[in-house]
Amino acid sequence: MARKKAGKQKPESKIMYSLLFFGIIATLNILFIYVVLAATGFNQNSTTAQVYLDILTSLSFPLSVILYLLARGMSAKEMVAQIGLSKSGFNTKSLKYGIMLIGALLLFEFLVSAFSAATGISLPTNVSAVFCGAPLYLLTYAVIGAPISEEILFRGFMVPRLGIIASAVIFAVLHLSYLSVSEFAAAFIFGLLAGYVFRKARSIYPTIFAHMAINGISMVALVLSGGLCLP
Repeated sequence: MARKKAGKQKPESKIMYSLLFFGIIATLNILFIYVVLAATGFNQNSTTAQVYLDILTSLSFPLSVILYLLARGMSAKEMVAQIGLSKSGFNTKSLKYGIMLIGALLLFEFLVSAFSAATGISLPTNVSAVFCGAPLYLLTYAVIGAPISEEILFRGFMVPRLGIIASAVIFAVLHLSYLSVSEFAAAFIFGLLAGYVFRKARSIYPTIFAHMAINGISMVALVLSGGLCLP
């Protein structure tokens, strides 16, 4: 019986090493953002600084992924393929998966609303409070930029390494900043469905499309209902 090669890492060790390495890169990115804001004279507690911090933190997601993959010796072509952004993945099949994902998410929202109406249990969200008075460019970024950044990190990067459930949990934890159980649950369900679609389509184009659509629908619905106060 052949012996195992000495020094060969177990899969679990490789995952832990990768996560630690990625965590260091991501942390350095966040620290760099704070340093830049401080150096430019922004009051960290001001609304403008908080808006910039939110956008820059979101942009640090794909940047951290790119830096990590570069450090692992990947070429640009290999990175694009691994994240799920290859041209071959941008097709009608991806569009169909994206539409199916949107439909599933809207159905989930409908069922939650029906449950709340039938039981009298209030399931409020804090989206309107978070974005109330936010500048138009932040709302635009929330609909267009944030979905791209988040899908690159949570689906393109995390799903292949951590699995669908773990990536969905981490994605949901990120949304705890809304201080709402509803937002946490919705983010978790989205993470599960998007992870499954990413696996099936082998592309993040459908999840980006669905993410943009859901965020856009949510913003429009809040504006029309008067729940989102515009500046």
